[in-house]
Amino acid sequence: MGLPVDDAYWDVLNWDSLAQFYHWRDISNEQIRSLQAPLWNPYALCGAPLLANGQSAPFYPPNLMSAPLSAARATGWLAWFALFWACLGGCLLFARQGLSTTASMVGGAVWCLSAFFVAWLQLPSVTAVLSCIPWALVACHRLVDDPRTGAAWLALAAAMILLAGHLQFAFYGLALTVAYALFLSIQRRAWVSLGVLPIALMLGAAISALQLLPMLELIGFSHRGATIPTAEGYQAYSRLAMPLYHLISYVSPEPFGHPRDGDYWGAYHYAELALFIGLPTLFLASAALVSRRTPAVWFWLAAWVVAIMIAMGTGLTQALYFYLPGWSGSGSPARVLCIAALALAGLAAHGAQALRDRPTRWPHATGLFLSIVAAFALIGFGLLPQGTSFDLSKIIHIPSLAALIVLIAASILKQPKIVLAATVIALFIPAYRYNLTGPIEAAFPKPYNVPTLQPGERIIGINNSWSLREAPRGQLPPNTAAAWRTPDATGYDSTLLRWYKRMADWMNEQDSAPVENGNMIFAKVMRERWSWLRVKREFNMGIWYELSANGYGLFVGPAEFADEEETWRRLDDAWGRKTILLTGDGAQEALNRYGAGDPQPGEARITEYGPNEIAIAASNPSSLGSWLFISDTYYPGWRATVNGKNMPVIRANGAFRAIPVPPGDSTVRMRYSPASFQWGLILATLGIAIVGVLLTRKRAARVKAEAALGTS
Repeated sequence: MGLPVDDAYWDVLNWDSLAQFYHWRDISNEQIRSLQAPLWNPYALCGAPLLANGQSAPFYPPNLMSAPLSAARATGWLAWFALFWACLGGCLLFARQGLSTTASMVGGAVWCLSAFFVAWLQLPSVTAVLSCIPWALVACHRLVDDPRTGAAWLALAAAMILLAGHLQFAFYGLALTVAYALFLSIQRRAWVSLGVLPIALMLGAAISALQLLPMLELIGFSHRGATIPTAEGYQAYSRLAMPLYHLISYVSPEPFGHPRDGDYWGAYHYAELALFIGLPTLFLASAALVSRRTPAVWFWLAAWVVAIMIAMGTGLTQALYFYLPGWSGSGSPARVLCIAALALAGLAAHGAQALRDRPTRWPHATGLFLSIVAAFALIGFGLLPQGTSFDLSKIIHIPSLAALIVLIAASILKQPKIVLAATVIALFIPAYRYNLTGPIEAAFPKPYNVPTLQPGERIIGINNSWSLREAPRGQLPPNTAAAWRTPDATGYDSTLLRWYKRMADWMNEQDSAPVENGNMIFAKVMRERWSWLRVKREFNMGIWYELSANGYGLFVGPAEFADEEETWRRLDDAWGRKTILLTGDGAQEALNRYGAGDPQPGEARITEYGPNEIAIAASNPSSLGSWLFISDTYYPGWRATVNGKNMPVIRANGAFRAIPVPPGDSTVRMRYSPASFQWGLILATLGIAIVGVLLTRKRAARVKAEAALGTS
């Protein structure tokens, strides 16, 4: 039940992939196969939004098509698809820029095999977004050529980027799309496309609204949704910027060591600062700058410069942090290096074309290339932190150097296909080494001693610390139990509900998150009151401990109103007396309408417990109306009926749910059906219909014109 302790192969992104994306995808696929919308995850955090966390991305078309597969099998296929889709999109984009097939293939290969793209393959929402960005840029060409059909294609591409599930990378992709559309429109004087551009993007947002609206709603309720830019916050944010000495990573894939060897010592995680794109790529980019000064080359150069400036934490980064809404809640500023990688892929494609058209320019390209490499090396060595040094054997990457020599020779001999091969080989060798693979049956095998629970019961594992640099000595890590469909009161999610986070802090009497990762909720201490969350078993030091079934997590009892802060002060006493504290929107109104109830407690029993629906048999012995309490996480969108009559669901005891019930026996049904998803479904249907009309009308007009030409 513990984590492996082989530090040499520990990689926090690998663990994130397993602890989050694996089980989100597996639960989503399971619900889709049972013809349910994948809306709620009942297996972590006493229940949490599934679709709304965004990165589950069940409606991203490749994810949706993989639903018949297990997550273990789908993960591998989706990684290969991301590589293929990114490469194909890159090839089409560079072909639209007027490059030959071989030169376009150079650009597509550099994009999908760049260190940044490959290093993030283990987080599927990231590479899903990145693989769709070139397609949005291709759609910009269509927009300029024919604004009506171009708007439809751009809307579809933008929707794919948003549905892929990572908002920060989606923002980078859409920002580049807007910049590229403006560039093309001004270059070609296609002023109509400028007016159509915002319409196309809004149409794309509408198509993705069934996922986008729930995601934006959850961000507003999450533990980081109310992030306000502050000087202290920017200091912490800027510490994740790219140090200048990391520019030497452009020359070698592992100057700071490699995660697979367990010797990486760079500024922070390898993937966040993965710059390597191969010496042949740098040479080709140099050739583009000295030989092919087209508007597209200047666009890619400008994109690279802006991305590097943001990644380094310059004044531009600071301006975005303080003045662009939502930016302060994003992750590392260095993640914009994805745009730098695509920009260098574009320059490499143009460089390959330049060397084919003007092979005599290779000496000039060599001079610029050597200057760039020397600059990166001098910056790397000159600004290295005191007390650290490079291992020169790590700096000199023999495959990349050999590929560079072959590429220069091929350029002189006018052999563009060998140029392509040399570029790919220089990237493929380090890329192949990066990601670990394993047999499908190794994905979360269920231990023999996981306890059997009754519907609605949960488990927890006691943990106190975590690590980003080495394998944590943890037990039953957050979200592990979800892979076995065993409900857990702890969990791991980048959009934790802030009231559940506060509840976990209250239960632990300390911050429930480890210092290293604020997106986790741990059970840090063993105590009986975890049973109030219907926790039946605690796992600690290899032993399962049983908690008493005290009934405090599911009962019928009286209710009182308490404001937010009063709730937390009175919670221990209220729970001990089986009194329900109602708070939040509609609490006082519901209490006035349905009454506080009788102190005489009643009983309740779960009869059905599904992902999006719960049925409870409640018994109220009082002659007065009372309240049913259930320690499942409260979230807007949960609706209830009592004996077939609609009743409100109110936030209770800080983070959970309460529903008014009449005297006697009642059947209570709760169903998760958020308005954000319903409106999103309506908008998505409308958006797809509009796109269909735009595309079919164009086709109908073309058929009519061809018919008229034939009759004449």
